Amino acid sequence: MVIYVGNLSFDVSQRDLSERFEQYGSVTSINMMKDEISGNPLGFAFVEMEEESAARQAIARLDRTRIKDRTVIVCETAPRRERRRSSKKSEAHEKKAVAEDAATEQVCF
Repeated sequence: MVIYVGNLSFDVSQRDLSERFEQYGSVTSINMMKDEISGNPLGFAFVEMEEESAARQAIARLDRTRIKDRTVIVCETAPRRERRRSSKKSEAHEKKAVAEDAATEQVCF
């Protein structure tokens, strides 16, 4: 299961997230989102956990907790939607839309 983690401090590392989430189960991957041009962190990440039950427990326990002086939002992501590209001209627009979708396709209540 893929988990959205938002409102991250810009100095949070993959190791910080790994330590938090591995308390609940095996972490498959962590994708810290960064600006394509500057490489600066965007303040959110996606954590993938092997077992759904462990992921749900991590969501329940870590949502609205503090990591490095920021209250984070932790929730399940919605399934990704596939996009069709119609031309090279719209490629830049599509990349931007995909990045925005990554930030908004979440199931937080």
